[in-house]
Amino acid sequence: MYVAGLAAGTFVLLRLTAAARAPRYLRFFLLFFFYTAAVTLGYYWLGVTLLAQPWRFHLAMEMAFTLSLVFALRALVERRPALRTPLAVAFAIVCAVQFFQYRSYARGLIQPIDITRTSEYKTARWFDAHMRDSRIMAPGSTTFWLNVFTDTPQLTGCCPQGVLNQTARVADYGIMTDLTAENRAFENSLLWFKALGVRAVAVSGPRSTELYKPFYHPHKFEGRLPCFGATGTM
Repeated sequence: MYVAGLAAGTFVLLRLTAAARAPRYLRFFLLFFFYTAAVTLGYYWLGVTLLAQPWRFHLAMEMAFTLSLVFALRALVERRPALRTPLAVAFAIVCAVQFFQYRSYARGLIQPIDITRTSEYKTARWFDAHMRDSRIMAPGSTTFWLNVFTDTPQLTGCCPQGVLNQTARVADYGIMTDLTAENRAFENSLLWFKALGVRAVAVSGPRSTELYKPFYHPHKFEGRLPCFGATGTM
């Protein structure tokens, strides 16, 4: 039903823009906004998952909305030049309001911290001191920040779209989730470690500042692999 609604909406939108003799680029951006809004707002308003992780399409939706609005207003001004000044004033007011909103949001979000107290930093420095020349595996937000604080090579790192060897991504997913390991989660992970030359793995604990806690079974290594050390909040 949702896909049928999209098809009907596409038909109506194309008919309306054709009747209004809208430029082709405006039709493109309106369709762009229509589909990205269907993905994002369909999830938030109706609970429909049209694509995987639909909440991540909000930036594309906002970009499409902005471009649709800009070119729609341009077409309107070309037909009614008297609207040029009122629209410019309205646009300036909107920009001013957004500026203060962004500043307020940034002040609440950006806070000073002592980076040396974070799990990401402590884990990176421990690996730098003990495993500098060995490949390791780090979880979640630690893998993003690890090579800011150490040159220790790691299995994946940041960011997935820059990884040329997709086997590393497959291994990372399998080790984190154990979805295909059944009751052999440890053995499956150990086999991946041996195949890809991983000498050590960091697992974030409940008090860790590591954000994602990506291991589905974080205790599978306990008593099976030697514990070389801990950062206190890992």
